Amino acid sequence: MKFYSLIFILVLTLSSSPIFARAQQAQTQIKLVNVTGTKVSLAPPASFTPSEQFPGFGHEESSSSILVTEMPAPFSKIIEAFTKEALATQKITLISQREVALGGKPAVLLHLRQVVQEIPFLKWMAATGTEAETVMITATFPEQLKARFSAALEKSVLSANWDAEAKTDPLAGLNFSIQDDPALKFARRVSNMMLLTKDGTLPGKPTNNPLMIVAPSLSQVEIPNVKQFAGARLMEIAQVSGIAIKKQSDVTIAGLPGSEIVAEAAWKDRPQDRCVVYQVLLVDGKNYFILQGFAPLEEQLKYLEIFGRIAQSFRKK
Repeated sequence: MKFYSLIFILVLTLSSSPIFARAQQAQTQIKLVNVTGTKVSLAPPASFTPSEQFPGFGHEESSSSILVTEMPAPFSKIIEAFTKEALATQKITLISQREVALGGKPAVLLHLRQVVQEIPFLKWMAATGTEAETVMITATFPEQLKARFSAALEKSVLSANWDAEAKTDPLAGLNFSIQDDPALKFARRVSNMMLLTKDGTLPGKPTNNPLMIVAPSLSQVEIPNVKQFAGARLMEIAQVSGIAIKKQSDVTIAGLPGSEIVAEAAWKDRPQDRCVVYQVLLVDGKNYFILQGFAPLEEQLKYLEIFGRIAQSFRKK
């Protein structure tokens, strides 16, 4: 699996649930609005407001959203994952797919269906890009509200304009902060995720080099048992197999209760490469923050210390 495919799966994992967004004051009229921290502008429906949890817009009452995701991956490669079979592995049904244009750029528009917590949701997802970057605009809404939202959200997604040359602050709009480390530097923001790597760049091929991901949840969920939820969340990591928990303990960071886990696993596409997996999950009401670190098993002592230090620096904005 290429590194950009790994990121694509991470995005699907984090955004697979309906989004309940805290919103700012509603806009007075529909207009092309820049999505903070991205190179994308679009015209959201009048009832949708800028989200504080993710790059995009939300409609809390209906659990509907428009999410913008920019990825450091070739568009020509990302669209290879837009097949009926590939999407089915993420429990997403492809209803239709057609070629369109976004801001004059060639793009594809997918109509998707996904059942989350026994509730069926529909999605309009448009994607475009270059050989260096890919951008996806995904509108999600309950299937029972199709008549109310489908046409408006399809129109909104197709209104998107992506300025590939625009300069942006990659950390703008994130609702958390961390201190990186000389051994793990900020490499990229993908949607609401922060990625840290050894040299501050993203590899273009499979690697067992250290990696850390920090992200807030996009959906609200009841978490009656933090330890159990954290363990279940660990097992959802799609890129590794044979996950064996070695240690789990309660933690409190920045006033948020949580669970810290150390585990061992193997990369699915490179089973000869075993890794240590570090995870901290912090609960904030019905939302949570997750920090996951991966490093070669033989370097676990060094990187568990680094992962722990970065986790302790976490702060909610």
